[in-house]
Amino acid sequence: MENNNDVVNINPELIKRIDNLSEELQIQAVKKHPELIQYIDNPTEAVKLEAVKQGEDLIKHIKNPSETVQLEAVKRYMFAIKYIDNPSEEVQLEAVKRYGDLIQYIDNPTEAVKLEAVKKCGFSIKHIKNPSQQMQLEAVKSCGYSLEYIKNPSETVQLEAVKEKGLSIDYIDNPNEEVQLEAVKENGLSIQYIKNPSEEFQLEAVKSCGLSIHYIKNPSEALKLEAVKSHGFALMYIKNPSEQMQLEAVKQNGSSIKYIDNPSEAVQLEAVKSCGLSIRHIDNPSSEAVKLEAVKQNGYSLKYIKNPSEQMQLEAVKQKGLSIGNIKNPSQQMQLEAVKSCGYALEYIDNPSEQMQLEAVKQNGCAIQYIDNPSEAVKLEAVKQKARKIKRDKKENKKNGK
Repeated sequence: MENNNDVVNINPELIKRIDNLSEELQIQAVKKHPELIQYIDNPTEAVKLEAVKQGEDLIKHIKNPSETVQLEAVKRYMFAIKYIDNPSEEVQLEAVKRYGDLIQYIDNPTEAVKLEAVKKCGFSIKHIKNPSQQMQLEAVKSCGYSLEYIKNPSETVQLEAVKEKGLSIDYIDNPNEEVQLEAVKENGLSIQYIKNPSEEFQLEAVKSCGLSIHYIKNPSEALKLEAVKSHGFALMYIKNPSEQMQLEAVKQNGSSIKYIDNPSEAVQLEAVKSCGLSIRHIDNPSSEAVKLEAVKQNGYSLKYIKNPSEQMQLEAVKQKGLSIGNIKNPSQQMQLEAVKSCGYALEYIDNPSEQMQLEAVKQNGCAIQYIDNPSEAVKLEAVKQKARKIKRDKKENKKNGK
């Protein structure tokens, strides 16, 4: 026995030449070279189980595997179902629960297996002949786009499909008004597949997705206004938008100002209040007020302002300390405000005073990495800040049940 054991340890493939191996040696062999299962005559259940744990296709080398072995195989490697002849219903269910589309590898699946498959993956219905109404419903509930593989779906199935994915209306011939309405409610862009939609449907579409106005011919002023309220970028599809539309658009998304020619100061102000960085889309901002609002909303917008005033610079670093990286020769006050806002701003400050160093590590103890030869007071403050942060994090985690 010891000689056999040595053989397995040195070269497991020599097992092919050894008869009557003990169960222990068989297990050792398949652990090292799982494919050797095919050369073992009458392997025990334990050996078979060990083999299928090692790879998805190894079960094909096992004659008449028990249900236990089959289950172990698909639990470990779901695609093992491809290599199992006549799997039991339990084994089939285990496979499709993991990935519904595996039903394509099962001959004559039971009704329960079919139903489980479409629940898990709606698209698996394409592998089922003559699916029942219940299967169709479960499939489109899982994924509305699976409607593509259902012939002559009932109105009920159509409704469930568009409720889940409005754009699945593309797979419906002559949908009724109820189906159309549900589709545009779920996704306004589905209006592109509706012929001559009513004003009501158009309104629901732009409320759901403002960009759907792109697919509406000659939209009314009310529709245009509703569209930009829903999505500011809808402005790109509107010719000569009124000032009211422009204002609503930039309120929803400041960056939509890039679709406006010569925006008024009022529009510019609303845009930068919504998104300070939208100032990059404004050529020659109308006033200092616009620039100031931009940096108050987002300090990084300072990057897009030519010759910013000291007040703008100060507001920028208060809002985003790291924006000091965009300021040449910042004043002491700016430097101090920057590190109070973000300790890491210290990276952009040459020869910071001890006061600045202290303010920086008070905000973030890790900012000490940007200080050469920190004083004992600075080191102590950094440690205190880190300790406070750990305490806060623990308290927050406890509060969130983590």
